[in-house]
Amino acid sequence: GCLAIGLPLIAQNTLAAEEVVVAEVEEVSAVEMVKSELAGLRLQVAAANETLQTLKKSGNLDLVDKLALQVGMLVLKSQSARRQGIILQAKATQYYNEWLDQIEGMASKGLREKAQDRYKKVKGEYDKFLELAQKAREEFVPFVSDIEDIVIYLDADPSKKALETLSNTIWKMEARAASVDKRIDEVIKQ
Repeated sequence: GCLAIGLPLIAQNTLAAEEVVVAEVEEVSAVEMVKSELAGLRLQVAAANETLQTLKKSGNLDLVDKLALQVGMLVLKSQSARRQGIILQAKATQYYNEWLDQIEGMASKGLREKAQDRYKKVKGEYDKFLELAQKAREEFVPFVSDIEDIVIYLDADPSKKALETLSNTIWKMEARAASVDKRIDEVIKQ
């Protein structure tokens, strides 16, 4: 009698546990996908900044077209990273909700407490990842906006005088690019 009642419950819990494991693997894959997108974004920030700094140093206005291309690629890569981030957040929300449901269904108080501790640790790491991603975004968005404006400015006035006018702004962009790179690297390493 008792075994007949227990087996369906064990089978149900085993299936639910398998679903949580699958969700965890998907969540890890989504995190790795975001990190991969961010690594590509870092490279594109560096490429755009390098072109911008070369343009400033050389005064070669033919590089404006290359810069425009680099900035266009930067925008596309940022959109792709943003999409992956949205997908990650949706999967993570589902994953953490399912995990909490599993914890709440545990009969053993001791195991439930251990599971809750583990949940808090993992969720805390994920929350830190999101916090770092937000900080990176806060530096990245204005950086992209300013570099786009530089391209617009130089496209409208492709002259040495215009480039000279932007000299200080371009110089500051190098430090900002380094800061953006650092923030993105922090997210990738989390």
